[in-house]
Amino acid sequence: MPTRALLIEVTLLDARYHGMGDWPPAPWRLFQALVAGAYGGQWAAEDATDKDAAFSWLENLPPPHIATPASHAGAGILHYVPNNSLDAKGGDPARVAEMRVPKQVRPRLLDDARLLYAWPYDGADDHAARIAALADRLHTLGRGIDPAFARAEVLDWDAAEERLHHHGGTIARPVLDGARSDDPGCPLPGSLHSLKTRHAAARRQYQPGKEGRTLTVNFARPPKPLFRPVAYD
Repeated sequence: MPTRALLIEVTLLDARYHGMGDWPPAPWRLFQALVAGAYGGQWAAEDATDKDAAFSWLENLPPPHIATPASHAGAGILHYVPNNSLDAKGGDPARVAEMRVPKQVRPRLLDDARLLYAWPYDGADDHAARIAALADRLHTLGRGIDPAFARAEVLDWDAAEERLHHHGGTIARPVLDGARSDDPGCPLPGSLHSLKTRHAAARRQYQPGKEGRTLTVNFARPPKPLFRPVAYD
């Protein structure tokens, strides 16, 4: 049994969640949101040495236990958006209108806006305390229209278990065997590096080129990030 816990409480400001394909929001989704908050915006030029070490520690932990509130599906709305297949059109941004597809957006309405994630661990608290401090920078969870904030703390595992039970919602426990590809995603060793690589590639995915005398725009798809599915009970 673990002795310590990193407990992260995420509050969705509108008590609704637009993320597609996962409920509760997968630990991988939270990991990406924490990274985006910690490294983006005004902190982009900040020295990343201690942040890198803390997130590398986090991606090596066992999957977290999750407490989620009761919820129900809200009314859906249909948007027509460009499909993510510009390479099928020669990478030409001018042809993006040819790829518009319908996309259903249907929020999940929450009875309580709070979600709890308890990561178990043993050992020193240094990296856990750093992640807890960086959690203050989280700004969204789900899609860009899902504003959120997070508060985190480091405590004994027994105290974290008590917080999970007092949440009042459903507790999802990780099961180490029998994971399927559509189970919730969790970070794994190398996840942080894969996100950095993907972000850097996305900034260069449109590059000017030339075919004869014709100026072109070349498109390169960024590499996929690394994560693993984990079964939850």
